[in-house]
Amino acid sequence: MCYKINIMNIALFDLDNTLIDGDSDYEWGNFLVENNFVDPDYYKRKNEAFFKQYREGTLCPKEFAKFSYEPLAKYNFEFLLNIRERDLGPKKFVKQLEDFVQSILEKFEIKSTTIEGSPGVYVESKKIASIGLRFSKGFSYHGISINVDMDLQPFQSINPCGYQGLEVTQIKDFYSNISLEKVKLVVQNQINKSFS
Repeated sequence: MCYKINIMNIALFDLDNTLIDGDSDYEWGNFLVENNFVDPDYYKRKNEAFFKQYREGTLCPKEFAKFSYEPLAKYNFEFLLNIRERDLGPKKFVKQLEDFVQSILEKFEIKSTTIEGSPGVYVESKKIASIGLRFSKGFSYHGISINVDMDLQPFQSINPCGYQGLEVTQIKDFYSNISLEKVKLVVQNQINKSFS
């Protein structure tokens, strides 16, 4: 029996120390500490210890996963959404998230659009926000990434979201006096309107 083998090129891209200045898992822990989502002393100490183990090659992934998911269990109302109770399917939920991002951008007088089949939000055909979803047993574990004020240079070396030639943009390109604090306030105000 003969088998045909298809060979294809695969490109792997790690965000750590490229698009993100540092290690994303470690920086996530720092974000939780800085925003008082966790006990700062305990979490910072544990985060440093796990990061040291990671650099030394002795990290136990199971222990680290348990540690890093503890805050998600505590704040699951912000990170988990029961789509069964809301009668949402994946496509409808993506649309709701896109509308949410667009409502944020409108507050900064930025006109945005969506593209059928390419989740996310676009301004002048450039991607300004990405949406990542995972569905399991009727729950959505979701994330929204809005480009606010960052170095976009690394995006020129990759195909963002797997699309060759896709350009990215950020709020700062349209609203020069932007800050993360301003965006955070708008997000906090809009989230209840969009998901209540």
